[in-house]
Amino acid sequence: MNFEISSMDLLYLALSVIGYAASATLWIYFAAPRQELDTLPSADPGSITSPDSTRS
Repeated sequence: MNFEISSMDLLYLALSVIGYAASATLWIYFAAPRQELDTLPSADPGSITSPDSTRS
């Protein structure tokens, strides 16, 4: 079987990876300062903004 990778496939792959990385970066950037509002579950034990998570 012959698997050919065209330039459009590489472009789509690159854009999807870049888009995923950018969305993850923006999500972390905008969600991390707002953890004190309790909008996110306290799943991060090392969080500085949540005083009740002292367990490691």
